[in-house]
Amino acid sequence: MKYLKIENGDGLFLKDIEKKEYFPISEMISSDIYNILLSMGTDEDITFDEGIDDIKNDATKITYDNLLKKFKDFVEKKDEIKNEIDERYKPLEEKYLKVKD
Repeated sequence: MKYLKIENGDGLFLKDIEKKEYFPISEMISSDIYNILLSMGTDEDITFDEGIDDIKNDATKITYDNLLKKFKDFVEKKDEIKNEIDERYKPLEEKYLKVKD
């Protein structure tokens, strides 16, 4: 799924994942970032437009570039993050859910 895209000189983000609706980066709020990260956590087909020079507004270009870097970093570390979470909660699962390897 494409989470960031560039269209008509503007940087857009995927606001509504089910409807595949994109909104300008300038309208993004913290819950949008949370929802994107949550979706990317289980998505195996993650893409972004990377041609930031096509974005006309300098503030949007900077914001888009920063989001792109952070999202790509998250994707690269996704498995590591999942493993850390699994290891951290493994004793609790064993204790309370009786889950054993």
